[in-house]
Amino acid sequence: MQKIGYVIFMLGTMFIGTWSIALPANAATDGAQLPPDSTASFMLIASRDLKDQRFSETVILVTRLRHKIPIGVIINLPQQMTLDKIHPQIPEAETLKLYAGGPVNPKQVSYLFMSDKNVKGALQISEQLYFSNDIPMLSRLLSGELAHQGLRVVNGYSAWSPKQLANEVGRGDWYIQPIDEEVIFNLAPEKIWPELHHRASIQYTATEPSLLARQTPDLDSGSL
Repeated sequence: MQKIGYVIFMLGTMFIGTWSIALPANAATDGAQLPPDSTASFMLIASRDLKDQRFSETVILVTRLRHKIPIGVIINLPQQMTLDKIHPQIPEAETLKLYAGGPVNPKQVSYLFMSDKNVKGALQISEQLYFSNDIPMLSRLLSGELAHQGLRVVNGYSAWSPKQLANEVGRGDWYIQPIDEEVIFNLAPEKIWPELHHRASIQYTATEPSLLARQTPDLDSGSL
């Protein structure tokens, strides 16, 4: 499948959206469990043409809340910094290394985890994948009180101004792939980008960037 057709199909089906740009204290909106919609979120894979070195060889899980502009967290950049540097009150924080989620608000901690049960107060990204920035819930996950499979804790997040992401995709900065929980939690961080970049490279073929930009749906308007 040619790049332009693939990107239009993926964007047209995936950008329905579910996060809030300000990432409020409870991203799941007043503790209510939101229904899963795997097409509302996706992964961005940095292309080799991406000029912004902050995002070189990164993979970002992206979504939106209530048709706002897209935001996301980088999932493949482990750091030496541990959670206690931001939340020393959590007993297990000293041993938990954080991932760099993005350049916006580096003191904000959020996390992804898997659960085969409904988790109230967390945003349900897919059938078993959840996102939250609720710190008491994180404490319950770390203590074992709240059962889960897999946990990725990040500080900071990534965000785009109106039209910015559409322009970046249009000029070939990013590839788009569906969310793969196995890759997120079971693949070594240094192998995530090479694996997904390889997949995307197989699916995409070169095309003229301005043509792609003109035919790509409006990612930021919430009108899809």
